[in-house]
Amino acid sequence: MVEGYWSDISRTIVFGQPTPRQREIWNLEKAAQAAAFAAARLNAPMESVDAAARKVIVDAGFGPDYQVPGLPHRNWP
Repeated sequence: MVEGYWSDISRTIVFGQPTPRQREIWNLEKAAQAAAFAAARLNAPMESVDAAARKVIVDAGFGPDYQVPGLPHRNWP
């Protein structure tokens, strides 16, 4: 917590060369993040931003209702 703001940050590090599957998943997460950024608008509910990111991941075959590993930050419908 910094000045009343709660946040977290995740980092993934590959030692050596990433496998093709690791690159695929990294690119999928990057696409989900881009979808979330595109959905983020003033007064937009955060649920819609989350849904945009999750749709990318579910459309890639992870879901529906996937949990860890995945996006454990929001596990409600």
